[in-house]
Amino acid sequence: GLKRTEALTILARKLARIAFALMQKQVDYNPKQGAPLT
Repeated sequence: GLKRTEALTILARKLARIAFALMQKQVDYNPKQGAPLT
């Protein structure tokens, strides 16, 4: 498996991509819908 640091980095990048897409599109996050398409 991945080392702990690598796993945390991947997770942080995923969350950052979601947050950035939300800011660009000016929409609210809907966890049932999932991440907005970039």
